[in-house]
Amino acid sequence: MKIFRLLQIILITSFSLPAFAETDSACLRSSGDIIVALNDNIVTDDNGNLGSSCKEAPDFYRIKFYKFALCKSNPLLNSTNDFSSCSYLVDSSAGVSHVITYPSTALLATNSVLTPGTYNFLLLVLDNSLQQKHTETFTRTMTGATGTGKTCWTLEKSTAYGGNTITGITTVSPDPDTRSSLAMECGGTSSADPKYTTEIFETMGCDGGPPCFENKDINGGVYVRLLTTDNITNATSVNNSKRIAVAMPMVRTVKATSSYEIGFKVNGSSSIDLHYDSGATKLTAMKIGADPFQVSFAVK
Repeated sequence: MKIFRLLQIILITSFSLPAFAETDSACLRSSGDIIVALNDNIVTDDNGNLGSSCKEAPDFYRIKFYKFALCKSNPLLNSTNDFSSCSYLVDSSAGVSHVITYPSTALLATNSVLTPGTYNFLLLVLDNSLQQKHTETFTRTMTGATGTGKTCWTLEKSTAYGGNTITGITTVSPDPDTRSSLAMECGGTSSADPKYTTEIFETMGCDGGPPCFENKDINGGVYVRLLTTDNITNATSVNNSKRIAVAMPMVRTVKATSSYEIGFKVNGSSSIDLHYDSGATKLTAMKIGADPFQVSFAVK
């Protein structure tokens, strides 16, 4: 069995957006709780880096697939997307939801079969709203949307990656001075009632025209583009940007007898975003941000 690490979805590290002082690794813990300090360097990661945000695996990570395919040519190479050389495991106008949670195993609900042949690219088309449900406990009392406590959990709220207003969608921009804008609640452990929180990637981190909706030839020929709801047309605004399409090189020969395994790795896929107010000596739980996850595709 040959296993390929296919991509880091969204490739957020290639985007440019003012954000939190993030560390790149897992949060440093004491007896299972995230260690937080009463200063601007709230957390430390397990590599010794300091910041106001660190990375963890979410309890639940929910994504929706519209296309999971192998293609003979790059489907995103030209300005007009061309999926004619693609063969699908998932091809759905309604989308197929999939929840990733460790250590459980769940089958991706495929609705098609790959045609035997040799392919050169992987194509994924996903909903640009990535959802996570998570609960975390800290070493100090944290402030949430209405309560305080050492345990904090996600609320059913949406944030926009680029900070834009999106027609028809209510989003919040977490502000430590406006508690109603926070996407996390805090209290006692027994009070935890986590809901799915959503981060919408309406742009790739800029405010202008079409260049904000595509990122070509990054990280060794990977193409990323935002699409509309028809799953093929390029997005032209934050309002019609509804899908994320990713194409990357991968040579693979599929036989009529081939079988497949699709795996997801979400270590470090949640950004725990915090804030410290020195005047009030207050720590605030802002939100859980959606960071890249990894996909493995095994052919047997």
